[in-house]
Amino acid sequence: MSAADRIANAEAALLELMMFFIRHSLPGWPAKLSTVLELLRERKIHEALDEWARFPLMGEYGLMQVEVTYEYGYRAGDYAAEQAHFQRLLDQYLLTMNNLRQYLRSGVSRPLVEIYLDR
Repeated sequence: MSAADRIANAEAALLELMMFFIRHSLPGWPAKLSTVLELLRERKIHEALDEWARFPLMGEYGLMQVEVTYEYGYRAGDYAAEQAHFQRLLDQYLLTMNNLRQYLRSGVSRPLVEIYLDR
């Protein structure tokens, strides 16, 4: 597996995560993540990883603290299922970025993450 395959894998995972936010009317997150996506598309791997390293994950406004609720404009039949769906999309994105980072640092070739589609 080449670096290009790993970049494409990370890009696909990021797009799935962004589509979730768009569907749930959370436009702020895709806007914040767009810089990372642009750098991945330009194949500027180190810059994309640097940008991702500065991205807030924890804390009140961190990516890992996102909760799916009706307040945000999307009426879900099962909020627990939507929250689990979000967590799975976030986990797969974190895995692809860690996979890319490890490959660049050590050259270790791990299998690509199978992308779970946001339907």
